[in-house]
Amino acid sequence: MVVVPPVDPPTRVAPLVAPLVPPPAPAPGAYYSECADARAAGAAPLCVPGYRSEFDRDDGGVACE
Repeated sequence: MVVVPPVDPPTRVAPLVAPLVPPPAPAPGAYYSECADARAAGAAPLCVPGYRSEFDRDDGGVACE
């Protein structure tokens, strides 16, 4: 007779998910001549402060999206 030791059920591991971090707000009075500058500064998408209607393609209230 062969004795087989009991087997533990498989352990479930939660998937690794990065936490959602909001984009940094631009410095008060920050001015970007184009969206590429805002993205390079890590400030895009722009809401308030920093919002400029000419950067809001869909008039949704968020610029450089």
